[in-house]
Amino acid sequence: MSDETRLGPIWPCLTVAAIAIAAGMPLFVRDLSALAGTRFDPCEPVFGTTCPPFEEPAEHLVAGVPLSGLGMTYSVTLVLELLLGAWLGPTVGRSMRYLLFFLAVPAALLAVYLLFLLISGLAHGCPYCFVGNVCSLLQVGALCRAAGGSWKTIPGRLLAWNRRVLFGRAETEVDVDRLRLERLSVVAANLVFVATFVVIRALTLSNQLAGLNG
Repeated sequence: MSDETRLGPIWPCLTVAAIAIAAGMPLFVRDLSALAGTRFDPCEPVFGTTCPPFEEPAEHLVAGVPLSGLGMTYSVTLVLELLLGAWLGPTVGRSMRYLLFFLAVPAALLAVYLLFLLISGLAHGCPYCFVGNVCSLLQVGALCRAAGGSWKTIPGRLLAWNRRVLFGRAETEVDVDRLRLERLSVVAANLVFVATFVVIRALTLSNQLAGLNG
């Protein structure tokens, strides 16, 4: 299978994730700078506006990382798992897209809430925040299409895939190979997520230590 054929279903997902990473990176750098005791405003040189400050860092950490770090973990994980799934073949690729769709739905719901806060003026946002949250909404549709479903069919397909991977028993040699690959995709996806989070957590911790030493 050519690279073009393998990447064809996931190009929209990769494009949206790349935009989300480009929008999230300045905010992540801002937060890391705040943890290190320095100030960095990514909005001022680009948009001429003031980016909301990252104050009291210890109270804004979730699972040991800033919210922008969780966003980066999500977007980078998407890219890595989509590419890994494309490289390992259609069975693993489809399974990983199902897994990522599960991840994208709660991310989109959180984005709806954050966009409401930004649009209503209840929270001080910036263009980077707005773009990142819009990308979370677009990613649900992109992953739904990449998984080969529609809004009507994808829930049933996800449930059937979930039952097969967790409780299914293979009856033929072909089914054995398929089930093995699908379960491999679950393990690989979790390893990619953990590795990405560990890197983000290490960057956060190193800047926290720099701030304490400074």
